[in-house]
Amino acid sequence: ARRGAMAGAAGGAAGYLLHPLVLCNVSDHATRVAVGACPHAGGRAIGLLLGTQKGRTVEICNSFELKYTCAPGGADVSIDWAFLEERARQYKATFSAYEVVGWYSTASGPAPRGGDTELHTLLAKLNESPVLMLLDPAVDPTKRSLPVKLYEGEMRVGGTGGEPTAALAEVSYSIQTVEAERIAVDQATKISPTGETAATQLTQHLDGMHRAVKMLHARVGALRQLLVRMDAGEIPMDHALARRVAALARRLPALDTAGFRTDFLKEYNDGMLAIYLATITRGVADTAELVDKLNLVSGDKAGPLSFTPAHVRAGHGGRFGGGM
Repeated sequence: ARRGAMAGAAGGAAGYLLHPLVLCNVSDHATRVAVGACPHAGGRAIGLLLGTQKGRTVEICNSFELKYTCAPGGADVSIDWAFLEERARQYKATFSAYEVVGWYSTASGPAPRGGDTELHTLLAKLNESPVLMLLDPAVDPTKRSLPVKLYEGEMRVGGTGGEPTAALAEVSYSIQTVEAERIAVDQATKISPTGETAATQLTQHLDGMHRAVKMLHARVGALRQLLVRMDAGEIPMDHALARRVAALARRLPALDTAGFRTDFLKEYNDGMLAIYLATITRGVADTAELVDKLNLVSGDKAGPLSFTPAHVRAGHGGRFGGGM
């Protein structure tokens, strides 16, 4: 299903459809270059774009990074053509419908670099009309559009003698995705501060609870500081606010009752018991699997070693009700 069209200059007649998987791949490559994981990249990420072309519609579906060297600042790009041809052959063997449709690069500005036109012409031997995708890794929270632009080559007449020269012209594109890709990208975008994916609803719920409790703690702290300053006479006393705080404070001891502690400990013990039984069931299942492997290795067909009943191996958990 097609998503909303991204802003781009209408320069070419061909239609370009860009998949989110490509954006994830290029962003990951740019991040590794930025942290110094690619010492010979010169601060620039470069790779090839893979996809399909039907008529004048080019669909960019995947990408892979190249092996190359750059001078500091991203100039003087030298590509390892042997690696490029081998990697392209491997992708062709795996994804026979895909072909090289262009290349990508990171840029520190809105326009291609000085040597991009020559590199674009050099890569034209892989595709007679390649497309260049530029990604600006700089984060600008004020912009609502993707920091991605597409360019295609064209010949312009001008300059000395009126000879045609190669140039790059910006073209428009749209975001194209499928259901499986949307699920994967949605999981990749839900990243917690520790770097772990927050794909499950439980994790998202707990994360929301954590933010709510953190905000409540901050507001209670601010209210406490206000009351302390009122009591010290630093600011005028707000009697209405003090009465509301006192009424709220009188309600708090009602939560610390014998019935509350009993119910809380009961639920806590039930939860710990469920976890304990699930751990035992998992241990028994792992042990049974190990016994089966030992029987297979030893080849003892006369009387194989038996550790646990069949219903426990099947995950029914016996009288305690497994399947935890």
